[in-house]
Amino acid sequence: MSHRATCVPVKIALRQRAITKPGRQTHRTDRSHIIMVNANRSLEIILGAVVVCAVLVFGSILLNGRPAGGGNDGLVIFAVFGNADGVDPGSAVKMSGVPVGRVVQSTLELPYYDAIVQIRLNPGVSLPDDTSAKVSFGSLLGGNFIELEPGGSSTMMQADHYIEDTSDAVNLVDLISTAVFNGGETSAD
Repeated sequence: MSHRATCVPVKIALRQRAITKPGRQTHRTDRSHIIMVNANRSLEIILGAVVVCAVLVFGSILLNGRPAGGGNDGLVIFAVFGNADGVDPGSAVKMSGVPVGRVVQSTLELPYYDAIVQIRLNPGVSLPDDTSAKVSFGSLLGGNFIELEPGGSSTMMQADHYIEDTSDAVNLVDLISTAVFNGGETSAD
């Protein structure tokens, strides 16, 4: 395609007449509208690239630490807590700060009112059967996770193993109010 063929629409646009004073017409030679069209197109391209990058970043954050292939392989175990506040399906399960699984679901066991947390470990992760679990504080924005502490047993967990050596979630509001109102002392009634 020749240069002349690509510039024809621009030349037609330049030949439009503009009225400057009543009764007097002149040729429009202002090219600012062409520059604005190109600037708008550039802005659209940049905004589109930013949106695509944002979607990729948030997608990788959501999928971080999840096992590949849908996450249906790996050992399923259970942990029994008195309080599993802040642990929701999808919460991380870590050992030494490294993700080793995810929480599948939490249910209430009656008549003892214990929280039973179902955990799916990543494929290839095996734990001693005397492993303990605690609910750890993730951040100020929430997002508690379960921290596993391996024991010293040589026997490994099997499917549907129940971890009963657990530590409950710490209620941050109770902790702060105790420190503020009691000077850090807990009341012994």
